[in-house]
Amino acid sequence: MEVEQSSNDDKGNSQHTGERRRIPRTFCVLVSLLVAYSVKEITFGAHLPSVDSFKSRTKWGLEEESMLVLHWINPELGLEKQHLESVDVQAEISTLHKKKYIPIDEIHKFGYIHTGAWMVVLDTNTTMQDAKILMLKRSAHVVTCPNYWSLLGEHSNRDEEPTDFAIRGMREEMGEQFYRQFLHTGGKIKPLLNHPIFFKRDYDTPDGKRMDRQINYIFTIEMNTPSAVLEKLSKVDNDAAEVAWVTKHEIEQWLTETENEKFCHNATRALVRRIMEELNHLEQSTKNKTTAASSSSSSSEDS
Repeated sequence: MEVEQSSNDDKGNSQHTGERRRIPRTFCVLVSLLVAYSVKEITFGAHLPSVDSFKSRTKWGLEEESMLVLHWINPELGLEKQHLESVDVQAEISTLHKKKYIPIDEIHKFGYIHTGAWMVVLDTNTTMQDAKILMLKRSAHVVTCPNYWSLLGEHSNRDEEPTDFAIRGMREEMGEQFYRQFLHTGGKIKPLLNHPIFFKRDYDTPDGKRMDRQINYIFTIEMNTPSAVLEKLSKVDNDAAEVAWVTKHEIEQWLTETENEKFCHNATRALVRRIMEELNHLEQSTKNKTTAASSSSSSSEDS
């Protein structure tokens, strides 16, 4: 690529000598790439950082994933907090230290309180009865719950709001095309509960005992896209072995199975059951509002 300088001082010299000043081709290529990348980020959602800026992993020789440690403002209240009990974050939780970040493995080893999210990813925004929900089967190589099914989940990262790390989790787990589809179709993320809930579980791994003490935000993510299309767009990461789109009724059946167990632990099973109950409440509330609106419209027409 060749760029001509056109300052007044150079213009006369160029006319006499026919010389042009050249900018190195490599520099021009780099500028072009940077401009193209910026346009791409603006088009596909510049409000969220790129996937590569998140969640560095030790196996690539980068910084280990770390999280902010929390503690109860009233320690006695925290000791009594039960599994799946509601947590008022503003009233009950405080940071242990402004910049006290600890590697995630140490978080689980010592049972430090941290934050995360579970996401109910819905294929369409039709009735809850007809919508299909994303379920992931964990791969055989993961430390916790290998070969069992789960909803989409994610831990928080540094300086992230709950909705940010929920969307990041979807983007990392399901791939860039899946994420772009969410943006292009006007997908929505909504809290399913007014407050997060406390997830409390102890378990054994090949590396020793682990304790999970997580403040869990629960969201619904509406994709506004048929599941058959989403299956083609999905490119799950190595932590997932299989993807399935199933109805709420099918998940409720999974919860009752005694053979061929789908969920790895009573704590996880209880959380999924709680989420299904909330989806039932949401569905009933939507029906009631629709009925009330229809009745109001009929009354207006009669009058």
